[in-house]
Amino acid sequence: MSDVTQTLTFDNGIIINYEPEMDGGGSIQYKDFLTYLKSTCKTYKHCFEWCSGLGAVGFSLLDAGICESITFMDVYEPAIDSVLQNAKDNNVSDKVKAYHLDAVHKLPKDLKFDLVVGNPPHSEKNPQNWEGHWYRIIIDPEWKLHKEFFANISPYLEPNSDIILSET
Repeated sequence: MSDVTQTLTFDNGIIINYEPEMDGGGSIQYKDFLTYLKSTCKTYKHCFEWCSGLGAVGFSLLDAGICESITFMDVYEPAIDSVLQNAKDNNVSDKVKAYHLDAVHKLPKDLKFDLVVGNPPHSEKNPQNWEGHWYRIIIDPEWKLHKEFFANISPYLEPNSDIILSET
């Protein structure tokens, strides 16, 4: 882990602190999710952020009132620990659940979402020989994460749910 803590402050007061190793782009891409979802004028009861990392997308949606509650999931345990600490620090623990898991099908079966967002690893191959945290953030060998997600997300969805993923 890095000795450098980063901070994001959202418009309505939620502040999150995180280590750079947790950020696969969410610290910037949350703005795209937020802009798009604001433009739809829709709100959601229970959002799920898949491959959440630091949780910037989910916390920004919670902060904006786009979702009432949020569940985060990531394979990187320090990121989930950070999400839970940020929820506590912002007095929103009652609206946040977080799971350190490597597969959607391992989530509790009673969870239901009407919005799913995510910024998953977006490259099947490793042309630049990424290592360490960059490999975890960028590379999805043989699209295993994606295949597992799409094969198993359906039972967790409410009717007319939305799924919005960033693949850049």
